[in-house]
Amino acid sequence: MANRQEQEEFSQFEFDDERLNLHAHPSPQKNALVLFVHGFCGSGYETWGDFPRALFNGDHGSAVDVATMDYPSGYKAISSRGADIDFYADLLGNQLYELREIYEDIYIVAHSLGGIVAGAAVAKYLQRASSADLPAVTNIAAIIYFASPRAGSGWARPWLSFAVREFNWLKRFSENIHFVEKFFTAQVQSSAVASPGHLRFLIPRYAALAARDALVSKFSGSFSIPPEQIKYLGGDHISISKPTEKNYAQVRWMHQVIRECGEIRSQWRREFTATQIIKSQMSFPSTVVTEFWTGPRGTDWLAAYNEVRHAASDASVQILDVIDAPSGQDPDLLISVHESDRVVNSDPREEQRVREAYGRASSVKTMIGVAAIGDNFDEAREKLSDLAPSDLTLNRILIEGSSDLPGLHALIKRWIDLVVSRDPRRMRHRRGLDRVLEIDSTEYDYQPTGGYL
Repeated sequence: MANRQEQEEFSQFEFDDERLNLHAHPSPQKNALVLFVHGFCGSGYETWGDFPRALFNGDHGSAVDVATMDYPSGYKAISSRGADIDFYADLLGNQLYELREIYEDIYIVAHSLGGIVAGAAVAKYLQRASSADLPAVTNIAAIIYFASPRAGSGWARPWLSFAVREFNWLKRFSENIHFVEKFFTAQVQSSAVASPGHLRFLIPRYAALAARDALVSKFSGSFSIPPEQIKYLGGDHISISKPTEKNYAQVRWMHQVIRECGEIRSQWRREFTATQIIKSQMSFPSTVVTEFWTGPRGTDWLAAYNEVRHAASDASVQILDVIDAPSGQDPDLLISVHESDRVVNSDPREEQRVREAYGRASSVKTMIGVAAIGDNFDEAREKLSDLAPSDLTLNRILIEGSSDLPGLHALIKRWIDLVVSRDPRRMRHRRGLDRVLEIDSTEYDYQPTGGYL
């Protein structure tokens, strides 16, 4: 975890092995955090001059907590042939993961090589944390690059990489640069807007360019940054990251970025909360329970029932057979299918099943669908109506018929549609049912042959 100190006034202190110093205000409320990452041959404090102190003390804006990262690079890591940048990117990614418990808004300010390190760290962090189902607005509020060669630098000669490992990262369109930019292009909305659009995360990215930068070209320093999020400053590659008492342009711009991103994040959160409330108000039961009865030769009919039931299920409504439903739950729809010849010939077993189906109408929940299937289904439907008790006046019994299996498909589809549409909150599912099901009743010239009893 970061080396944390509470301070009333900003004051530098020694780095420990975690290489990240956290300057926190004593206030218990969660302030925003600005995290500084230096570049090649830089250091945790020297690179930034008065920048961290000005933000911590609230010069030209609201006070924020400040963290500074320090890692050896360039001549400071010459004993080990330069810095192991991949290691420090992993280290920073882990620290971002831990800081998510403390800060809702982390602004990463990176100079030169630090921009590539920070980009890789954020990508690693988001990849690691994605299993936690991160929202589009994570605790990474923005990344602000100062003279960062994110397309590489011509000064980083590949043939010197054996002596200076950082050049493997800094050379033009290096493998590591490609990894970072590919991740951000595919996953991150970098524009300062209140929606990630089709992308996974919303993290605006900004860039400051120095007028006399001899190390980073304008192209490389502004690579993939929206034009309206680029700041042009006087000075050179070194001085761009060091505001002074006479020149606080960087500090004022930083406060502007924090205000802009804060408003965007607040707007997104309001809209997200409103959307969740609407979804909760429009929510509907996740399941519709059905039960299917048929005779000994109804294997094909059972297959048709299961086919339609599975096709009608989606992310909104699951059509469950009563066997798979919670114990004791009454079905929303009971489907009883009968051979038309047996019904017409008054087969006692067929008539008994019909009466048992009608008996289920006493449930205040269950809709009953009774179907006769066969060539003489119309005569059988009349017989099914005659078998209904004379005192049965409920309008939740459907008596219909069809000559063949495709017609039964259409019947079951129609009945499930009717049950789903009984709850107005499920109407979206009902409107989409024909698109979900491949079976369309018009394909079979099916016309209902019965109705409510």
